[in-house]
Amino acid sequence: GLQYSTADQLAKLIPQGDVQGTWLSLEEMYSTPLEVLRERYGHHRGDIEDNVSRFRKLCRENPEIDRLVKIALRLEGLTRHTSLHAAGVVIAPRPLSELIPLYYDRDGAVATQFDMSKLEELGLLKMDFLGLKTLTELKSMRDLVRERRGVEVEFLNLPMDDPAVFELLQEGNTTGVFQLESRGMKGLLRRLRPDSFEDIVAVLALYRPGPLKSGLVDRYINRKHGREPVEYPFPQLEEVLRETYGVIVYQEQVMKMSQILAGFTPGEADTLRKAIGKKKRDLMEEMREKFIRGAVERGFPEEKVRRLWEDIEKFASYSFNKSHSVAYGYISYWTAYMKAHYPEEFFAVKLTTERNDAKFINLIKDAKLMGFEILPPDVNRSGVGFHIEGDRRIRFGIGRIKGVGEDTARAIVEARGNEGFRGLQDFVRRVDSKKVNKKVLEALVKAGAFDFTGKERGELLRTVEEGGRTFSSLAQSSLFGKAPERRRSEVSDLLRLEKEVMGFYISGHPLDRYERILKGRYTPLEELENPGGGAEVSVAGVVTSLQVKKTRNGTYMAVFNLIDRTGVIECVVFPDVYEASREKLREDRVVVCRGTVEEDVETENLKLLVREVTMPEELSTLGSYLTVYLRREDTFNGKLEKLRKVLEQFRDPEGKQVVLHLEGEDFRAVLHPSPDYRVDPSPQLLDILTAKLKLRISL
Repeated sequence: GLQYSTADQLAKLIPQGDVQGTWLSLEEMYSTPLEVLRERYGHHRGDIEDNVSRFRKLCRENPEIDRLVKIALRLEGLTRHTSLHAAGVVIAPRPLSELIPLYYDRDGAVATQFDMSKLEELGLLKMDFLGLKTLTELKSMRDLVRERRGVEVEFLNLPMDDPAVFELLQEGNTTGVFQLESRGMKGLLRRLRPDSFEDIVAVLALYRPGPLKSGLVDRYINRKHGREPVEYPFPQLEEVLRETYGVIVYQEQVMKMSQILAGFTPGEADTLRKAIGKKKRDLMEEMREKFIRGAVERGFPEEKVRRLWEDIEKFASYSFNKSHSVAYGYISYWTAYMKAHYPEEFFAVKLTTERNDAKFINLIKDAKLMGFEILPPDVNRSGVGFHIEGDRRIRFGIGRIKGVGEDTARAIVEARGNEGFRGLQDFVRRVDSKKVNKKVLEALVKAGAFDFTGKERGELLRTVEEGGRTFSSLAQSSLFGKAPERRRSEVSDLLRLEKEVMGFYISGHPLDRYERILKGRYTPLEELENPGGGAEVSVAGVVTSLQVKKTRNGTYMAVFNLIDRTGVIECVVFPDVYEASREKLREDRVVVCRGTVEEDVETENLKLLVREVTMPEELSTLGSYLTVYLRREDTFNGKLEKLRKVLEQFRDPEGKQVVLHLEGEDFRAVLHPSPDYRVDPSPQLLDILTAKLKLRISL
């Protein structure tokens, strides 16, 4: 009968990885003596003691809470459910049915009734076999290079010090490169400037919340570039920590350190690795005593050994297995090598296999930045996937068009043969109607795959619609008779249809028609950073994936993606702003959004908290003046002089005329500095005036 708020308050007192990665059990929270917890979690005992004390006070004062916790104690640690490991395989010297209990899972797969920890305790070998899409992509790239260039790329024999690869990594040009393509990772690579394979391995291990928050990454970078000295806990550990500049990065380093300092056997060192990797507190406590005792017996100062162990305990919360990082490092290096040396094959394969719309758009943008032209789909030229068509030209694959699919695309390519299709009616007659139906035909027209006919897409779509309700009647109709007189298709309609079936715009962009109005008024999405401090920015783009949600108090808010020519950002519109702008927010509509940028800690994606939504047409009617409101005291407190200097930086003879409104207690004046005194009302200027100078303005 406890209220949710009471149970929630109780649960939030239990550290669940939020304090330096520390997890406390319910038993520890309820009954473990404080002195034991102080010893166990010495490096952040203040936070632990406060939470434990408050937890126990609630239990003492409320019998219902105490009863709930005692019930939960009986449940803690029990198996909650059965599930199948995604990639785990158990290997034994004889049939598993003779050694352990087995069962069939719901899909009929044979599985063990013991979990992986119990299996290892029994001496059985458990291996994880991960299937990575990137390996298939690398094979396809290699095959394509062999086919086009007659060159055999042998990944296992590549030079691991290739200058072109490290130049690409140092520039952060890693879109599409395995494990290195996130925004944060690109920034880290630019700071680190890796120049060896060991750096790639380290960056894959370091780029996680724990090392980033702890300052470990900064220490690694500063030591690599000589900005701080490389230091070792003990001189004897230099051989272990030299490759990472004295920073503990891998579990294997801790294993080796335990052997050198405490005399651990290889088996004991592996037990320590498991305790670290699995975050097993009881085992860590056992290994702690053995580590300190062994090191002291070997002549190392106890105080320094204890400090090192505290570092190892902190490291346990974000430790990484070096062998895993090395394996991934090879795949990262190979994909970077293909991008650096064979970019045509790299992009042709990546664009064909990528199914995530946001990543697909980023790949298209990256290809264009590297000088590639992405050609539209064409039933006479396109293959199933993207393919290379001349120098730095890649043709959109018809199998990538939404609503078509690879099987249908293969049927189209097969029916086309060497002679190609003469037009829409010829296409309909020759392609297997079991593979290509009316919806597929419409998708091809929307994507521009029949533009070679010289007819407008809107006309072709109307002809398809009016040609008959079934595909067979369409094949028999006179598709190319005189079409009904209709208006020419709007460019915006064509772009919308392209986006619908291809995921991006290829013939232009909806922002193009507003270029004159929007010039200088917004920041391209690719230039957005997370400035913090509440600074506002203005961005313009197309509304997509619009969702209107009802809040708990019955009001409505909106979440949508805004797409410009350079990228995409999630926008969040809270109820008060949504109420004022609900009529402006429509799918596929161009809007200008003003708000603050935040970063999602888990995904590293930026999002915009929208404070104002404006239509481009509204901007064109805002007048030709930039009005700045000043108070009398601003004329002698230095703000007027700051304003003058700022305005000088944004002088533009074709911009807006500046008007000053001077207000005092008993007077108001409107000042026009000069009809020729004009400025560019860019987002940067507006941000400086409002955020830095704290001035009120109007346009």
